[in-house]
Amino acid sequence: MRFFQTRRIFHGGWIAAAAAILAAPARDAHACAMCGLPPGDIASHAYNTSVLFMLSAPYVIVAVGAVVGFFAYRNACRREADERNKPELQPLPNR
Repeated sequence: MRFFQTRRIFHGGWIAAAAAILAAPARDAHACAMCGLPPGDIASHAYNTSVLFMLSAPYVIVAVGAVVGFFAYRNACRREADERNKPELQPLPNR
């Protein structure tokens, strides 16, 4: 019997939460963080800088990886060419 009482209270909690959400006064929702800032505010400059940093970070990471890969490939090709063009060492004659 206790299970049914707990379940009834639980349903009442959902109803109370839904009523509180629906009865809450409507406020203006700011779609962007910049809309609430006055012009020339230092926070707007910081916000713009952080957005540019987040947008450029993936491209910088890919570019650094490409440069590292290029130099690794170039050095591997040079080592291979040096191995092929290396003169054979002749043994010294016995005295």
